[in-house]
Parts: sequence; C-alpha cells; structure tokens
Amino acid sequence: AWTWEHMALSRARVVFSDGGLGDRIHGVISDALNASRDKQKLVDDVWDMRGRIEKDRQAKSVWDLKLAVGGVIDLEFIVQFAQLAYGDQLAVPQAPPQTVFTRLAETGLLPEALELKEIHAEFTAVLQLMSACLNEPLKVESWSEGFKELLIRVTHFPSLDALETDLKDKKQRVRALMEQFIVV
Repeated sequence: AWTWEHMALSRARVVFSDGGLGDRIHGVISDALNASRDKQKLVDDVWDMRGRIEKDRQAKSVWDLKLAVGGVIDLEFIVQFAQLAYGDQLAVPQAPPQTVFTRLAETGLLPEALELKEIHAEFTAVLQLMSACLNEPLKVESWSEGFKELLIRVTHFPSLDALETDLKDKKQRVRALMEQFIVV
C-alpha cells in the first residue's frame, strides 16, 4: 500500500464488532502500521503529500487552522509519521493524536511533543467553536462581536489580535518541529 494509505490507517477505529471481529481488524491494522519500511521513502512521501496539500488547498486566512502551514494537518502528519516510523517504540497503534503526542514525549522521540499536544488541543477547540457557531467560519469580516467575545473568552486571550498573534507563532513552532522531526 502507499504511504498515505498507511497514514490513513493510523486513524482507523473499530466502532462496533461482534464475535472478535474487532480484535482481528485491530490486529491486521496494527500489523500494517508496525511493518518495517524504508524511512527515507516514508520521509519523502510525507513531505511530498504535505507539499501537494499546500499547493492544491492553500489556507484561506490566518484562522484556517486546518490547512495552514503549521496547522492541524502538520500536527496530524507528525503523529502519523511517528506511528509509521516508530510504531514499535510508541506501542499505540490507531491511537488519537493526544495519546501519540504523550507517547512521543514519554519515549524521548520528540521531547517537545507535549507542547504540540497543547497546540493541537487549542487549534481543535478553536476550529470546533468556529464550526459550531458560524456559517462561514473563515470570513472574519462576517464574525459578530458576540462571537469574537466568545472566542476570546474561551481561549483566555485579552483580545482577538493577541489570539491571532499567538496562533501565528504556534503555527511557526509546529512547522519548525515538523521539519526537525520528519527527517532521516
């Protein structure tokens, strides 16, 4: 299978099963994720995929925390790369990003992983709030004062400008750590 297919498998979850089917499915997925692979090819494939996304689906604003360089996709690529490159050391196949970040820190593979865990949680919370409250979340000019106040209150920032600056800084930090971690 292609690298991107294995990366997608790292997100697979058995929702319901009967008669041990879930355990068998989990076993097959775990075997696929823990298979030995050429690390250079894995690195090249991850950066190629990220480059394609950056080219074809550019972030629409600073608030596009999913597609932005240093955004949620980069965070998830770090997690998925880790599961494929270091699955035997992490021992958390098919785990959510928060669990993988914890294991990356615990194993010393990426000491800054707890920082990434916090950033992932913040980005996800902002995206969920935007999606729940807004029809067009990336059109800042259409945000009501009430939504802006809610966003500031939920994120514990003194102003929207301060939050925006923080998000920019964190995206830069995520990309720097991604470039540091996903190498041969």
